[in-house]
Amino acid sequence: MNVKTQADDLVRQRGNIFLAAAGRAWEQLAAQAQVDDRVQRRGTGLVAFVSFGFDAAPPVFAVPRWVFGADAAGAWLTVAYRAEAPRPDLVEFMRCQAETWRVNSGMRLVNPTNPSEVEPCTRIPVGAPKNPGRERFEANVRAAVAAIRAGAARKIVCARRVDFPLVKPAPVAETCARLVALLSRKYPDCWVFSVGGLTGATPEMLLEARGEAPNSEAAGVAAGKRVAHARVLAGTARPGEGVNLMESAKNRREHELAVASVVAPLEALLSGSSADVVTNGCANPVVVSPGFQQPEARAFTPGENFPNGGKSGVRLDYKNKARPFFPPLETETRPAPHEPVGAPREPGRVPHEPEQSAPVPGRTPHEPGREPSAVQTRGPYRLELPNLVHLATDVTAPIPPGKTVFDLLGVIHPTAAVAGLPREVALGFIRRQELDRGRYAGPVGWVDARGGGQFALALRCAQVSERAISAQVGAGIMADSDPQGEFLETEAKLAAIRDCLDFDADCFE
Repeated sequence: MNVKTQADDLVRQRGNIFLAAAGRAWEQLAAQAQVDDRVQRRGTGLVAFVSFGFDAAPPVFAVPRWVFGADAAGAWLTVAYRAEAPRPDLVEFMRCQAETWRVNSGMRLVNPTNPSEVEPCTRIPVGAPKNPGRERFEANVRAAVAAIRAGAARKIVCARRVDFPLVKPAPVAETCARLVALLSRKYPDCWVFSVGGLTGATPEMLLEARGEAPNSEAAGVAAGKRVAHARVLAGTARPGEGVNLMESAKNRREHELAVASVVAPLEALLSGSSADVVTNGCANPVVVSPGFQQPEARAFTPGENFPNGGKSGVRLDYKNKARPFFPPLETETRPAPHEPVGAPREPGRVPHEPEQSAPVPGRTPHEPGREPSAVQTRGPYRLELPNLVHLATDVTAPIPPGKTVFDLLGVIHPTAAVAGLPREVALGFIRRQELDRGRYAGPVGWVDARGGGQFALALRCAQVSERAISAQVGAGIMADSDPQGEFLETEAKLAAIRDCLDFDADCFE
């Protein structure tokens, strides 16, 4: 094995190490924490918000000082403090936090008797965007198409970054709060998140761990057992063109590959085998390897921020001022029970009944006399959002005993929806051709001490600093992809962040 290939392997292993270390750290902290949980619902008690990198970027792992949760049965407040500290006055604490959020977000009450009526904050003033990157992006698309046609890959996801400089430097927490307020109003059916300065509104649930099956009719999932749910999005059309999305051979192929990249690893995990979904269907699976870049080590500070001197592989960041926030999960238009504030909401409306589960490449169809797969799919169907239409498929699988949500994330991330297929070929191309994606397209979400949690893909998002808002967007490339069309798709996806900004529209091409 040559040095570059070894470097690629190290990068991938570091991504798995971050996930594994986070799982160990969380289990240790949960075991050491003293928890007074009188609500005893999903998302109550000790909760952490986590944002992992797409590839080898270090994660943000934070236990918030306070979490406000709500579901159909009521609301609750969770406050975390050190054991030696005095118990806080919750009423005064809540009042101060609410005022801080109001100031940061720029919102104000319209009707004092109805706190839900707020005047939306104004858009964020920015200067002309830097490095819109059309020429480089289209060149990368052409290179990806050439690699796919040569048989080296079946799909590669290309991404680009656009930086919007702030007119005036501002605290990260303030800018994130304003983005959350704006995105929540414009995209009420998406998961709106802000963790460690990464803020966005994503339509795609990567993995949700529940204590029982959300659908009692799901085959292979007994009632009361722990289950995982995922929603796979791949195949995109602009508004008004969604009616033909199901009939598009290119989009259907792209979608099937994305579904397979989730289903096959889960089936392998359940069977105790190892899934080789990397080279399926490729005539010439050659890894394109860039140089290896050592990731930062700031997330690996053993023993910090743990009570009683506990050791861990991940440092919990109590200093993060960007408040993690997700709206409550909803099914259709009603709040679902047992959901914490950290739960993203069920995205998009589904106006069309899903088709029968599509055959997934690499899977053997169920035959009479054979046990059905424990991993069940429902779809594809059209998922309609304000500025785009996607093909979507829901996936449900039991969580094996002794496995955590972090174990499941480790086998399915990154999926073909955000990287490509074969995975290592696509990652090699991305590392060579693009800037470091950081935490864009990585898992972002929350986990509780009971093993439940939700992780979405960090899409339609931006990394916020004191001086700039850096947005990233991508598109899945197939053999028949058109570079100009793929660029226009990224422009449509960029609208989620761009519409929150106040600038001269003539700045854009």
